[in-house]
Parts: sequence; structure tokens; C-alpha cells
Amino acid sequence: MVNLNAENVAAFREMRAGYLKAGQPPASTLVGVTSLVQPGLLLEVEVTAAVGRATARAAKPSAKAKAKKRRR
Repeated sequence: MVNLNAENVAAFREMRAGYLKAGQPPASTLVGVTSLVQPGLLLEVEVTAAVGRATARAAKPSAKAKAKKRRR
């Protein structure tokens, strides 16, 4: 974030809260910089997202898969 200060951080957190589940913010890091690659930019955001079923659930074999494995 360019011009990192308490006022700008508060504004960033307020705006971000509108897009996230209340009480469950993701892990994040906020770093202050003097400028970004394009003049006029104030914030750079990098996101990694998973779409669809939760990864933890997808990793567990389904009942159907377990039954198929037992038949072998």
C-alpha cells in the first residue's frame, strides 16, 4: 500500500470487510511501499482462490469410492 498509515489501513479494512465472511478473514499481509509500477496506483492485490467444494472435503474419499475399493 502506498502511503501506509492508520487512516489508509482503516479504509482498506472497511472496504475489504464488505467482501469477506464476517469473523473469518483470510490470512493476509499488508506492506507499505513508496510507489507501485504505475503512478496513481495505491494498492496491489494478489489472490489465490479455490472455487467449488472445500478442498478438505474433496480430499476425503466418498462412501461410493470406499465401497468400490472394498469390492476389489
